[in-house]
Amino acid sequence: MLYAYVVRPCLWTFGLGAVWHLLNRWLGRYIGRQMLLPTSLIGGSVCEGYMQDINMPGAEQAVEIVFGEEKKRPKRCRVLDVGCGGGVSFRPVFDRLGSSVELHGLDLSQHMVQLCNDGFKTEVKEGRLVLHHGSCIKLPFADGYFDTILLLNMLHIFQNDNDVVLKECARCLRPGGELVIVIQVGAEYTRILPIQTALQQRLIKPVTENQVVELLEQQGCFVHHQVHSSGRNRIIVVRTPK
Repeated sequence: MLYAYVVRPCLWTFGLGAVWHLLNRWLGRYIGRQMLLPTSLIGGSVCEGYMQDINMPGAEQAVEIVFGEEKKRPKRCRVLDVGCGGGVSFRPVFDRLGSSVELHGLDLSQHMVQLCNDGFKTEVKEGRLVLHHGSCIKLPFADGYFDTILLLNMLHIFQNDNDVVLKECARCLRPGGELVIVIQVGAEYTRILPIQTALQQRLIKPVTENQVVELLEQQGCFVHHQVHSSGRNRIIVVRTPK
């Protein structure tokens, strides 16, 4: 009687709880890793979904800040999204600049590059979007090629290579060009399941605004517009010397 009504239910409860705990940990780790470097169809879907939810607000705000101002621009504005993922920034950029933009997207994941290609076939065919598979540590572009470079929620991934990445971005910007950096901070961000898992596994390392500004000043950049946006997003707009 005791076994049937007490021991057995306890064993079942313990067993199911253990399975759920292990499954939850595995799923969290999988999502965290796939967000950084998707390696499968499922990983791409996971990454795209989470990136849209996590990064879209910051991307839209950054594009509005840097391209919403009425100022003189080249007839053909060259823009690069470093670590473009699934192309979170692409639609806001096209909506704001239309046919006057030559937009480039670069990502280390071939799967994400293909995802962008599938999602923006018209823009790729028209030559308004050029996709690149490559590393942010050594950008495959000539000095001073771009008018604007977007670096959206990427510095927490590079960790010890942030200075190298920022130096490369500064190299590829024309004199007076703008580098737009978005970072996410605060408990609202770190409580997100895959972010929490990635932090625990040391796959990512949070950065602060002061750290970013210090690194930028070391590269000779001028931080001329810093925005404390609502929620977890912090947007820093940087101009290279003319």
